[in-house]
Amino acid sequence: HPLGASGVAQGVEIYEQLVGEAGDRQVDAEVGLCCNVGGFGNCVITTIMEAAR
Repeated sequence: HPLGASGVAQGVEIYEQLVGEAGDRQVDAEVGLCCNVGGFGNCVITTIMEAAR
């Protein structure tokens, strides 16, 4: 998979889930988390998103 694109795709998926636009993949969620590892395993980014209330 292309470097960087996986993390962006994960973020988009979480956003779509939280706003109810995930179509057939939709789950009932109020919080989402994605974790991406880059480089030689020495760069880790974790993002937590919460649905607006």
